[in-house]
Amino acid sequence: METLGDDVRMMARTQVMLVGMLVAGHFVATKVVEKVPLLSKVQDWWSVVDVVFSIPFYPVLSYFAVMASWELSGQDDRVTGKSANSYYFCMLFVAKSLVHMFITLQQKLTKSFLFTTLLHHSCSIVCMLGTPLCGRLIFYSAFDGVCEITNIFLSVLYLFKMTKTADRYPLLYSINGVLLWTSFLFFRIFLFPVWFFLFYQDYARGAMSSVSSAELVGYPAVTLLIMCMSVNWFIPITKGLLKVVLHQKEDWELKKQQ
Repeated sequence: METLGDDVRMMARTQVMLVGMLVAGHFVATKVVEKVPLLSKVQDWWSVVDVVFSIPFYPVLSYFAVMASWELSGQDDRVTGKSANSYYFCMLFVAKSLVHMFITLQQKLTKSFLFTTLLHHSCSIVCMLGTPLCGRLIFYSAFDGVCEITNIFLSVLYLFKMTKTADRYPLLYSINGVLLWTSFLFFRIFLFPVWFFLFYQDYARGAMSSVSSAELVGYPAVTLLIMCMSVNWFIPITKGLLKVVLHQKEDWELKKQQ
């Protein structure tokens, strides 16, 4: 019979392996940056390497989050259910957060953004490690993780801005902007209220009798933090999309006049 100590040791070994893989992945990303002239000219080296790595990484992370949420979405599984995909998601998320915390410290960021990012990562790591260890609320960790879908398009946006190629590929830039805004709307602005509704529903029907007070307070608190951050980010994303759409409209009108 497995004990808590066995679970901790297995998770520790998994984290060492995954962190090693992600570090290796970032090393490959550095070689890509060095080989591509457009990328090698970017002054913020840490940021461009992280973005190059993130573009293929986030679809993988999002896949595990979506699959785990789907598998554990039944009323009987949301509180105590578990699956292989949910474990893979939690472990991969923690490894990425650990690596990204190191990268964040190397970047030139404002103190407020640095503090918010590190706080978000720290709280998320505690939750993502807690659910597999306790065997509870894994669905809610995975469902939170579905918001990572937005980072696919956000990473592409950062790449456009870093390489200053938005004007060179205006259609691709506009399409990515629409996808970023749409994904933010559905997978953050709409998703988190649904998360709270399901959490309250499970609590109200007595399904969380085995859940500790720390979990009952901690998980909603972290989700509320992410939701507030998402709303704050959604405002400039909306403004940016409107700017792109209006710019495209002006270009089309000029072409018609010609």
